[in-house]
Amino acid sequence: MDLCASTLELLGMVVYMAAWLCALATTLMPQWLTLSTDLLLTESYELGLWETCVVQDMGGMECRPYDSLLGLPQDIKVARVFMCISLAVGLLGLLLAIPGLHLVNSFSQGLEGCRAKRIMKVAGGVLGMVAGVLSL
Repeated sequence: MDLCASTLELLGMVVYMAAWLCALATTLMPQWLTLSTDLLLTESYELGLWETCVVQDMGGMECRPYDSLLGLPQDIKVARVFMCISLAVGLLGLLLAIPGLHLVNSFSQGLEGCRAKRIMKVAGGVLGMVAGVLSL
């Protein structure tokens, strides 16, 4: 395999890892839904998947985890499920695609080794696309 193809494989893997880390950061952030009321103009509420935060104009922020799973809105429950599945599928795709890289010596160099590497790369890529769709 030539240097250009190996470089593109490595670049694709770096983009894949960056996308997975961004999905992880998005899952953990509390800024999924921002609410403000007309009664308290100096405070706004940020609802995340795992906690809710009260943000004040002076820069203070107080976050608390949700008390109960039963009291959560339906969209937060669904988003939790889809984002967790997306992270799991994306991680599985990463773990499948890394041994399939040409730069990693994981299989024999024969015809069957090249075929196995290609299958692992394709499976990792398909799982990455499924993870992306689940995140959407």
